[in-house]
Amino acid sequence: MTPLSANHRSFLWVLALSLLFGFAFQGSRGIWDADEGRYVNVALQMVDSGDWSLPRRHPDTLHLTKPPATYWAIAASASLFGTSELALRLPNTLAYVLSILFCFGIGRRLVPERPWLPALIYATLPLPFLAANWVTTDTLLATTEALALFCCVEALFGGHSTSTARRWALAMWAAFGLAFMVKGPPALLPLLGLLAWRLGRRRRDSDSPRIFSVSGVVLFLLVGGSWYVWAMLKVPGLFDYFVGHEVADRIASAKMQRFPEWWGAFYVYGLTLLLGTLPWLLWSGLRRGGWLRHRPRVSAWREQWSALPPERRLLWLWLLLPLLVFFIARSRLPLYVLPLFAPMAVLLAVAFRDHPFRRSSLVGIGIWSLLLLSLKFATGFYHHSKDGRELAAQILPTLGEWPAELVFIDDYTRYSLAPYCHCRIEKVSLDPLPQPQPVSGGTFDDDFASEMQQDEGPRAFIMRKSRAPHFEKIAAQHGYRVQHLGGYRDRVIYRLDPDSDNNSE
Repeated sequence: MTPLSANHRSFLWVLALSLLFGFAFQGSRGIWDADEGRYVNVALQMVDSGDWSLPRRHPDTLHLTKPPATYWAIAASASLFGTSELALRLPNTLAYVLSILFCFGIGRRLVPERPWLPALIYATLPLPFLAANWVTTDTLLATTEALALFCCVEALFGGHSTSTARRWALAMWAAFGLAFMVKGPPALLPLLGLLAWRLGRRRRDSDSPRIFSVSGVVLFLLVGGSWYVWAMLKVPGLFDYFVGHEVADRIASAKMQRFPEWWGAFYVYGLTLLLGTLPWLLWSGLRRGGWLRHRPRVSAWREQWSALPPERRLLWLWLLLPLLVFFIARSRLPLYVLPLFAPMAVLLAVAFRDHPFRRSSLVGIGIWSLLLLSLKFATGFYHHSKDGRELAAQILPTLGEWPAELVFIDDYTRYSLAPYCHCRIEKVSLDPLPQPQPVSGGTFDDDFASEMQQDEGPRAFIMRKSRAPHFEKIAAQHGYRVQHLGGYRDRVIYRLDPDSDNNSE
């Protein structure tokens, strides 16, 4: 048997590490509201209805705030493996594992002395590790953008023939198409860095592989744009919704209420980058010759930038220009910058290229890894007020059995119940709703008067105690008798039965 090369052995170790970090304790906690519950509920709507074309949070309500790739992934996993927490988080798990492997692939080209180091750093950065346990679009977006970066590096620095480099460039555009199907326009931000890098290289090296091409853009449009075109033809007004609400409002307005203040970017992204890169960023600054050990001279930055190898300039531009856009945009959340952690991991690996990893360093990395795994394990014992598994255990004894539909009246909708109750979840207003409703569903799915005209099977109505008298009054006006089933926390649960006295009249 031929002995394995050092690269093959290191790849196997990276694969084992990624599988351990990815799968460990993925099902130890329930599904939490709001993000996890919402994504899981929409995916399970696809499974139950058999309609995977347009995401819906309820059979009557479209939910088009994100393209469908994440919902498809969750729905596929649920169809194959059921609705356990492990199965619902499986797409995130696999995406996280693939991100680590793509970092290894990038390391083979840019850190050939230690190709495993970018992968190790990415795996042990807190933000990617913890985000993989949280069902959102961000981990899948980070993976597709890491794939795009891997393909880009292969095309530019892989030493391939011209035809092979072109194929890698096309693969990069296909990866951006997948990213666009995960989260839309934010997926294209790294192209700003790539474009700036290419413009800067034009004067120096006209023979470098061609990255921007008509065939690449066409492939991107086919992979990433086909569903958008179909959906906009299917749903009138969807183009205005995408451009106005999902792009313009997030960039220029404070409507999303996600730290839109001038200091919001420094608070959200400053803390995220500081805590999410521990211990590697701090270690790189404190080590001998690190960035915290000397005072930066602004006058020397231009010279230092010009002296950087082209691959490192690409990584910095891939990282910094999207970060600049995130700072400018007025909708800010920590996980928005998750896709930037792959180039960051490679840059950190470059900084540690010649660092001697003595036994004490390896012990420290091992202890840090155990701390991360312990933190993930501990979340399974944390009693979160928005844990769908705990909430389902509280509600089920009151109901006896799950109805066909859980209706939340003027209340926070617990979509996290979806994998446990296996029923439809709806949010209804007691007051009449203005018409027409928004393209992608408004705050409510329906109003109470319209809801009572629909035969949707047995229903349980959940609301705050303060809304109960108004609910009982309106139900009586519609010819229903209210049956109080019980409650939980400060909520009450009702069932409605036809009022035989009113019906006889």
